[in-house]
Amino acid sequence: MLLARSARPLAGTAARLAPRSLSTTNKFVLTLNAGSSSIKFGVFDVAGGTPVERCSGIVEEVGSDHSRLKLVVDGEVKRDVADLHIKGHGEALANIRDALAPQLPGAIAAVGHRVVHGGASILGPALVDDAIVDEVDACAALAPLHNPANALGIRFARDTWGGVPHVVVPDTAFH
Repeated sequence: MLLARSARPLAGTAARLAPRSLSTTNKFVLTLNAGSSSIKFGVFDVAGGTPVERCSGIVEEVGSDHSRLKLVVDGEVKRDVADLHIKGHGEALANIRDALAPQLPGAIAAVGHRVVHGGASILGPALVDDAIVDEVDACAALAPLHNPANALGIRFARDTWGGVPHVVVPDTAFH
């Protein structure tokens, strides 16, 4: 089990992360909420100091023949495609990555992950490292429909956007 201090909690994560880590060329923060059969996402422009939502969307019915990807950019639906046959969360996240790429004039500079259960070790927002991902996996029995998908989303995002900070925010931090 991890010690709480190894989770490196961040007070005011969004406010602290933006000024320290983001430049005007890397100004987008991606948020992911990987659930059991859907993945919600949002992209926020933080270059001005106050986050402004630029993109949002969802992949629904992951694992079915009727998967759907919806992408909204600056309040306008840019993509809404059904019957995609997305087999799993890795494929869903790849679809999200590919849908976002042409919409953003800059790079993703940080990624935030909603996690359902942080157990006794992840007590608040925390910078992601391998131990944090392992702890999210270890809590699968506490949230079997969500934590495995959360961990998969974190792993995929770290592989895709490996050079940027990733932060987990467990729901259990608010209870």
